[in-house]
Amino acid sequence: MEFALVFGGRCEVNVESPGGFYSAGTVRYFAKPLLSRGVEVYAASFANAVPVAEFALAQILLTNKGYFRLSQAYTAGRDAAQGCGNFGATVALLGAGEIGSALIERLRP
Repeated sequence: MEFALVFGGRCEVNVESPGGFYSAGTVRYFAKPLLSRGVEVYAASFANAVPVAEFALAQILLTNKGYFRLSQAYTAGRDAAQGCGNFGATVALLGAGEIGSALIERLRP
């Protein structure tokens, strides 16, 4: 069995090493030629979805509360009105893959 490694988008195939192939994201752009050569491909995009969705949720909540604007105003010595909060806020998402779907679950009231 061949073993493949990807570093910075560059795929290297070593015909001498036994094993499989691991990916931290989508494999659709490079998996087909590897699969046709008998290389086992394991996608782990779901493994990172939860922490990324949690981080995105935190940024959304902080932004709607005006945290970043208030933080900059405070640092600059200016007074600023507080943000309006999150109740009833509308959030637009582009895409609903692993991360987007996990974020949608966390955005529900």
